[in-house]
Amino acid sequence: MTGRSNNISINTVFEYGEPVTVPRKALESYLCSLWQEYKDIWPALEEKDDSNLDQKNQNYQPFLSFDGEFARARNYIGFVHFEELRIEIYPKIFKNIPESAMN
Repeated sequence: MTGRSNNISINTVFEYGEPVTVPRKALESYLCSLWQEYKDIWPALEEKDDSNLDQKNQNYQPFLSFDGEFARARNYIGFVHFEELRIEIYPKIFKNIPESAMN
């Protein structure tokens, strides 16, 4: 679902749901920098398991997966506000609830 409010593009998505069109390069860079800042602030929470090498990669972020100019939510819920884009990520269990009930 996509809407506009005060020139901000609002996209409502669900975990592992349908993809939305995004400015991939800038958004992906922004999300990677957020994840790295989080890891710098909360190093004690970093997993000690070496089997998940993706999380040690500077280009890793766990929020969205990208395919070209499309993004799909992973298993994180919340919101992303980047420039004029806002993505609201809801749990997949809410997918069949009417939109009016979520506002």
